[in-house]
Amino acid sequence: MTAPNKGRGKAYQWICDHVGYTGDDCIRWPFSTVRGYGNLGLNGKIVKAGRLMCEMVHGKPLTPQHEAAHSCGNGKHRCMNPNHISWKTREENQQDRVRHGTAGSGMVGRCKLTLDQVNEIRALPAPVNRTAVGKKYGVDPSTIRMILRGDIWRADRKYRVTLTPQEVRAIRRFPKSATLPEISKATGIGAATIWRVRKRVAYRHV
Repeated sequence: MTAPNKGRGKAYQWICDHVGYTGDDCIRWPFSTVRGYGNLGLNGKIVKAGRLMCEMVHGKPLTPQHEAAHSCGNGKHRCMNPNHISWKTREENQQDRVRHGTAGSGMVGRCKLTLDQVNEIRALPAPVNRTAVGKKYGVDPSTIRMILRGDIWRADRKYRVTLTPQEVRAIRRFPKSATLPEISKATGIGAATIWRVRKRVAYRHV
């Protein structure tokens, strides 16, 4: 393994060159990554590229716990567009991940809940210990909070995960600027499924 760059090398210069980027499209980090997120060596340390970009654009975070959140939902896919990155609390960032359909990332156990489990959670007597319940079901405490508030797993929204070729093509015809929630509302298909279709993780041959 090579030693971290103690100065300000190519990766650092790349960030400086793109701080003033004004386009809407995601721009991909061309250097090393850890679990999909960019990183670089700076002053003898390994730092996260997204946090460094966010600091250059918005200044230092209010607290060390603030995260460099991506409004596009593509942080784990090397997006470094400075217009997509901003400081948010972990709770705010998790809410964004739910809206983007990427909420599985970073959650304890990366476990998907069943409808029966969701109903069990909602039937728990108040006050609910979100940390304990999250540990029991293998999800982040913020997921428990959003279930109890009705932010996710809403009864009035029934999402389909098996799509016809026509539905797949219809999703891909939406402009790149269309957000996952917008497409989800227009089609009645879950944001996570839409993300998989647009990224061709699913239905690759349609």
